[in-house]
Amino acid sequence: MKILLTVDGSSFGWKALDYLVKHKNTFGTDCGLTVLHVDEGRAARVLARVKTQLRRARMGYTEAVIKGNPGKEIAKFARRGKFDLVIMGSHGYSAFEQLMLGSVASKIIALCKVPVLLVR
Repeated sequence: MKILLTVDGSSFGWKALDYLVKHKNTFGTDCGLTVLHVDEGRAARVLARVKTQLRRARMGYTEAVIKGNPGKEIAKFARRGKFDLVIMGSHGYSAFEQLMLGSVASKIIALCKVPVLLVR
């Protein structure tokens, strides 16, 4: 199973990472995990924390940093990478929060052909 975990440094993003680590056996120990950050100038700090947590959990992964509109670029990255699942927080660090979902999460759900697991 190929999993794309998106992180942005928000509390909901950290909850998504925590969820993945806590349920790693559900996804399989040999899942192809990619951690994606849409660069807003915080990529190094955010990815350093991810690296620490995934090493402790003994989970292998690759990382990617992209630029652009987060919703569009994440959906495009998931499609091109042929991922089986996208895991992300329901609200982002700087996203405009709508009543139930953040705007980035809403856009990804609308544009992404890959199943999306939102973590609150």
